[in-house]
Amino acid sequence: MKFKQTIPPESYLIEVLQKGFSNEMGREISLSLLSEIIASKDLITRCLREKQAFSKFTIDKIEKVLRENLSNNNLKKALIAINEYKIVKGYKTKGDAPNQAEIDLIESLHEIFSNNLGEFIPLSNLSRMISSKDTISKALRKEYTFKKFTTDKMEEASKEKLTGDDQKRALNAINDYRIIKGYKLNSRALNQAEIDLVMILQETLSNELKKPISIASLSEMITSRRFINKALERKGKFTRYSINKIKEFIEKNLSGINQERSLDSLEEYNILKGFKIEEIAPNQPEIELIEILQSAFSNEFNEYINYSKLSRLILLSKDFLYTSFARKSVFSKATVDKMEEAVVQNLSEANLEIGLDAIDEYRRLKRYKVVHPISQHPDPILSKNCLKLLIKFPKLTSYLTKITTVGPSQKVFKNYDIQPRISKFRIKGIKYKDREQIVRKLKALGLIKEVFYKSCHKKKLKENEEIYKILYDLMIYAQPNLYKNNDLSAYSLLPTHESITIKIVQNYKNCAGIEIPIWKPISKKLYLTGHPDILLLWKNNIVIADYKPSVLTSRGTLKRRFFHSLPQICFYGLLFKQNFDIKRIRCISFNHFKAWLYKPELLLLRLNEILIKYNKNVGMPWKTYQNLEKI
Repeated sequence: MKFKQTIPPESYLIEVLQKGFSNEMGREISLSLLSEIIASKDLITRCLREKQAFSKFTIDKIEKVLRENLSNNNLKKALIAINEYKIVKGYKTKGDAPNQAEIDLIESLHEIFSNNLGEFIPLSNLSRMISSKDTISKALRKEYTFKKFTTDKMEEASKEKLTGDDQKRALNAINDYRIIKGYKLNSRALNQAEIDLVMILQETLSNELKKPISIASLSEMITSRRFINKALERKGKFTRYSINKIKEFIEKNLSGINQERSLDSLEEYNILKGFKIEEIAPNQPEIELIEILQSAFSNEFNEYINYSKLSRLILLSKDFLYTSFARKSVFSKATVDKMEEAVVQNLSEANLEIGLDAIDEYRRLKRYKVVHPISQHPDPILSKNCLKLLIKFPKLTSYLTKITTVGPSQKVFKNYDIQPRISKFRIKGIKYKDREQIVRKLKALGLIKEVFYKSCHKKKLKENEEIYKILYDLMIYAQPNLYKNNDLSAYSLLPTHESITIKIVQNYKNCAGIEIPIWKPISKKLYLTGHPDILLLWKNNIVIADYKPSVLTSRGTLKRRFFHSLPQICFYGLLFKQNFDIKRIRCISFNHFKAWLYKPELLLLRLNEILIKYNKNVGMPWKTYQNLEKI
């Protein structure tokens, strides 16, 4: 980093050390004496005279001397200054330090703010800028985790003091930290729909009149000068009366494409807020389907999803839905199939069920033949070295050979739509704060091992920890920079489920196959069915890996899936263990950011007990089919 150094980092460090030793010894300490105490008698003078930086070796030596000679507050302040110097010079601490997440965030913010301001900023000053004077010092002493409130203050400071790419980098660093700590990312404004409508009206009127129009002028032209501001300030929706006034204004003052865009935006707002202009419109089924999908996607991403975004999420052109409503056209079967694909890929839990139910209802109404559900899953694919990998598992290799040549059992899958699915085994009814406590408890009990991508490759693996190499490999395959744009989700910009699994089965030496169908009979006609993502081999362990992206939207919204899907992945593992006489089995949930490793039988047993303690009425659909003595 190149700074306009109004206070060189070396001078700042020396000043803190001199003050600390003077306070400790009760007398003024000269620079030559300080130099002799911490290293050699000419170290400091040479550093200041020749403008040299302290080496990593020297800093480590100074830190050792500090711990031997200083105490209490003097030691704390000196260590904070040492850590600050390490950050400025890039002398990073160990990648698996207890407070590594805090250190990474501080490093990023320090570099960004210093570069933006063009001068070296002491961490104490940075701390005041982004939160309070002791926030950073607490984190560097390894005594402190930044709270959600603190990250919000950091975000406010970044938006206020930074611009352009620097602001984006700072916000990304803050969001990375929030992801690690499981904090919910900030959503868009509560009245975002109102803001979007006003912005469209302002833009179209400015285009119509060929001059910039302020919100106050727009408001006055519609009805009164405070009309729009009142709605935006109270963060409430426009009333039906207000909407009618806006519609009158659009029809009277706008023309051509400007009028069309404004009316489309107004119609979208009407649908979102339930102000339907026509009780039974010619395209009422299409309106109702999009209303439901728009609501489900907005709930999932925790932000308002307008038509153009929804169009892109469904992998259609951004103006497709606007055009459909304008023409009052019917959605084709191919379009509905694309909608279903987007719903399955992007939604989870209740939102997923709502979206699929709405699509099924539209298909029934239009008499579209429903695609046989088994085709919703990609065909199983075996790797080129599958049989060699699984040579010690004859029952499993025989099964895999059969399903890839003959196909999955028609007896099982012919009534797939009524069969209970393992993918439905999701934890519901647990509050967010309770989820965090449960996960911490499972980690403390050793039932879940969590590894982060940024620190995993820095671990020195022992022989019994080689499984971490597989975790790291999977996280590498989930990195967006490995994929072309058409392999990334149009909205989250993360690799799609299909692109990751295909790349793994084609390239990863430990992969035996992907999308392997598996089932368990639970009655004469019913089978418990599932399709785990990835089948791996590690030593003599079969490993079931599942890609669950912690999807970041372009607005920074997070959706987490690891916790809710634990029973689902555990059941995949348990069925493999029972069906193919496998003694040792592990499960992995992973994404581009982190991975969880767990033993399914141990985790599921304890998880059931813990969930009941937090909510006696918690939804546990897997218990209906669970018989752990047999599985």
